[in-house]
Amino acid sequence: MQTAPGAFSAALRLFSLSFRLLMADSHGDPRRSPGSGSSPESPRSTGGSRSSGAQWLSERSAGHGYFDRLEANLRHNWRERTGSTVLLLTPAVLILAFYLYVATQVFLAPRVTDLDERELAGATVLYTADGDELSRLYQENRTAIPLDSMAQTLPQALVAIEDQRFYEHGGVSFKRTAGAMLQTAQGNKQGGSTITMQLARNAFTDVANDWIITRKVKEWITAVRINDLYSKEKVLEMYLNTVPFNYNAFGVEAASQVYFNKPAAEIDTLQSATLMAMLRGPTFYNPVSSPEKNKERRDEVLEAMSETGAITSAEAQRLQDQETEMDFQPVDADHNLAPYFAEYLRQRLGDWAKENGYDLYSDGLQVYTTIDAEMQKAADEAVGEVMDDLQAVVDVSWSSASSPFFSSNESAYQRQVNPETAFDYFWESHPNLLNAFVKRTPRYKRLTEQGTAEEEALQQLKSDTAFLDSVKTNMQRIETGLVAMRPSDGHIKAWVGGRNFTKDKYDHIYLSKRQPGSTFKPFVYATALDRGYRQNDVLRDAKIEYVNEGTGKTWSPGNFGEESGKMMTLKEGLANSKNTITAQLIVDLGAGRVAETARRMGIKSDLQAVPSLGLGTSEVTLLEMVGAYGTLANKGRYQEPIGITRIEDRYGRTVENFQGESRQALPAAVAYGTIQMMEAVVTGGTGARIRQFVDGSSSWAA
Repeated sequence: MQTAPGAFSAALRLFSLSFRLLMADSHGDPRRSPGSGSSPESPRSTGGSRSSGAQWLSERSAGHGYFDRLEANLRHNWRERTGSTVLLLTPAVLILAFYLYVATQVFLAPRVTDLDERELAGATVLYTADGDELSRLYQENRTAIPLDSMAQTLPQALVAIEDQRFYEHGGVSFKRTAGAMLQTAQGNKQGGSTITMQLARNAFTDVANDWIITRKVKEWITAVRINDLYSKEKVLEMYLNTVPFNYNAFGVEAASQVYFNKPAAEIDTLQSATLMAMLRGPTFYNPVSSPEKNKERRDEVLEAMSETGAITSAEAQRLQDQETEMDFQPVDADHNLAPYFAEYLRQRLGDWAKENGYDLYSDGLQVYTTIDAEMQKAADEAVGEVMDDLQAVVDVSWSSASSPFFSSNESAYQRQVNPETAFDYFWESHPNLLNAFVKRTPRYKRLTEQGTAEEEALQQLKSDTAFLDSVKTNMQRIETGLVAMRPSDGHIKAWVGGRNFTKDKYDHIYLSKRQPGSTFKPFVYATALDRGYRQNDVLRDAKIEYVNEGTGKTWSPGNFGEESGKMMTLKEGLANSKNTITAQLIVDLGAGRVAETARRMGIKSDLQAVPSLGLGTSEVTLLEMVGAYGTLANKGRYQEPIGITRIEDRYGRTVENFQGESRQALPAAVAYGTIQMMEAVVTGGTGARIRQFVDGSSSWAA
């Protein structure tokens, strides 16, 4: 059997011969007299008789029996010679067509001169203040790293199982391709692409998505170009940063984090072989969902590594008897240390990226946040425990008309909760409220948009027990928000926007505006101190009547309990949350001045400059309140709450540092005096109960 190179050489000789015969025929019958036709030789030939096409053929085919027989047949009959020429031209034309096709693809194949500088789609990674990974934002979860930041066994395993002649060929191995075709023809499907060809397919979508023949030709051309321009080590690095490993992990760094919870530099030989086993089919050889199939392929990788000398045969056998140490940690935006905070930053980073020319989901940015991991965990635990207790209180209290509050200990309600009857009385006594909640659902809106009458849509949905239960459950769940900030620089250290991000992504820290109630009173007292009042100034604990000159309406707020009618200091008034004292102060000071103080301290929401403002009737966000309270703790200096300290590009270059707005909002003495009055709230006022949860000497309890 003729070898592939020999067959190719014969085909080229046949193409040359056919072309010459075609040229001879186009210049006339070789049997004509020498002077009646043109010579098939080069135009530069001069003198002597001109050779006919048959003579030329005879001269050039000496020693080739096939060509001798061909010449005899041609001489036998001219018409038969013409037909034979056509037969000769058929493979020649095909070869020529293929040559032209390949030549065309040379121009259409991708340019690879900047392949090593191309920025692969990389995830934006958010880090805590401690340097731990917090979350990722991506289209492809990838962190490109240099080859020397990977375990040595990764490229060794790759070469062993995918392309053992990698260091010998020029990017394309025709021997490997021919062998793969033979194996496939025998029913044993085998890949014929070298590592360089696979890189060409991974790196260029126009190569990967072409028609199969075109794809292979472009792979060959692109692989040769890559091999000519880049070192073998660079090819391995680029390849290992592009390959997919399921669970949206692209490249070995992301894969190492997902499957082993460690960087690619720290994985061992078994783990390297486990990842390289997935290259044939990441889903079929998934070590999580198909551990047996992965182990079978992993052991083949280890055997191949022993063949290349990366490990010894004895070591391969020893490792094949072991299980790969897994620590599966799939990346999930809904399950990270601070999901509400990560979503808050995602929205703000999106605006920043647009303004600065970055793609948040593919440019591999590194975002360093202010979150403290330990404080965040403590905040999550606190919210979970307290809200579970409070949920039990409302579940029991609204289960029936005869279920009053029976204990000051919230935990006692946990034993009384009956999920079947929770909130029964509430829904029975508020039927219109349930209808309103149903009308707010996407399903109701979809039905009415499709032409269903409103009442019919309402009744249809209310007849669906499962749907109605889900609506009730969502509405029954009480929510909260918790944010902790360091007053000196505004760094946000913990952020819990709700009880369960998966169930409810609505963030109660910065999206939810609520009336702050009595927590707004410190702004009134700070304004009073700033305007010359002193903590020991006294006012009577009694109602006043304020008549709005514009509307003629009277405002006369009372306390939660009865008014004592006694004189009390401002400090006592705040400690006991006396609405009457606050009302007298704001009427005297003017609601406008109080609103201005609140704005200087960090409140950005619209504030209605009316006397009831002092009792917290204007809606604000929790984040605003934390920032404003931080002004008091920071000696009257407002520090805008911030969640990011700096952003780096994929190469570690700082592209922006962040510092929040800072300004002196109050005199330090005013801030200190307001804090002293607030401390009285928890030392002997309405907030004294908090002392049972903290060390009694802790002044921060204020």
